[in-house]
Amino acid sequence: MQFQETEEQSMIREMVRDFAEEVLAPTCLARDKAQQPPLEEWAQFIEYGLQSCTIPEDYGGVPLDDVSEAIIVEELARGDASFAVFFCVHLECRIRRVGRECRCRGSP
Repeated sequence: MQFQETEEQSMIREMVRDFAEEVLAPTCLARDKAQQPPLEEWAQFIEYGLQSCTIPEDYGGVPLDDVSEAIIVEELARGDASFAVFFCVHLECRIRRVGRECRCRGSP
C-alpha cells in the first residue's frame, strides 16, 4: 500500500490550498457573520473544474480518486470550513442526481 501522494494529488493540494488562502480566507468571516452563501467564491472555484470530482465523465464529471477528493475537502476547510461543507453538499447532490439518471437509463 502506498501512503505517499501522487504528483497529481500534490498539484491538486497546492492549487486548492492557494485558492483557500487567497480567495476563501479573506471573505470567510464576513460571509459567516452576514450568513451569506459563498456564491462569488463558488463561481471562482468552479473555474478549476473540481466541483464534480467524484462524478463519471459521462455525466459531466472529472473522475478523481477518493484521496484527491479528501485533499480538496481538507484544503478548502483550511481556508473556510463552511465552504468545504458547501462543496461536500454539492457533491452529494450531484451523486444523487447521477444515480437517478443511471437508474432511469438502466445502468448499474
